[in-house]
Amino acid sequence: MYKDICGGKYRVYSDGRVESLISGIFLKPDVQKLGYYQVTLFDEDGKKFRKKVHRLVAECFIPNPDKLPFINHKDGDKTNNSVENLEWCTSYWNNLHARTTGLNNISKSNSDRWNNPEFRAKASRSMSIAAAVKRDNMNGRVNPNFRYNLRYKGEIYTIKELSELFGFDQSKGFRLARRLREGRPCEWTGIVEYA
Repeated sequence: MYKDICGGKYRVYSDGRVESLISGIFLKPDVQKLGYYQVTLFDEDGKKFRKKVHRLVAECFIPNPDKLPFINHKDGDKTNNSVENLEWCTSYWNNLHARTTGLNNISKSNSDRWNNPEFRAKASRSMSIAAAVKRDNMNGRVNPNFRYNLRYKGEIYTIKELSELFGFDQSKGFRLARRLREGRPCEWTGIVEYA
């Protein structure tokens, strides 16, 4: 089974092969950095573009009534682009499939990295440097949980601290900080500054 694309210049087969009808030969796909096969094609206007083979096959042979954006390789083999091995899916399903089949084991890879003494030392150094910079910017206090700091009567406060001081909830504090940062007027203009 096949379908012609690009104004009849190419033919895509359901097993994942792509044939040039101009030269009469099957295109040899390149392996992309992430392991997917891709081919270089020319559209009807002669403009060159690259396309992943599994996307070509899915677009030609698999209906997508829900307009799902991702294509999953059912067996996990990125080089097996036959129509029977492909399905349209959501990002959530694609990631879940990768984790359940062991193709993407984030916990294991993170664990392996932290077991490496060189990585642990480098990461600890980087975190220490970042904490020192943050401490210098906050007069010796580290507060990694809040993105915004506000100045009131010459002192720097986090949103949480300022919210407790004036008795309003933190969501109002975030809105206040955003307005001050963007230079928009609010009831606190002139009293509190974005730091």
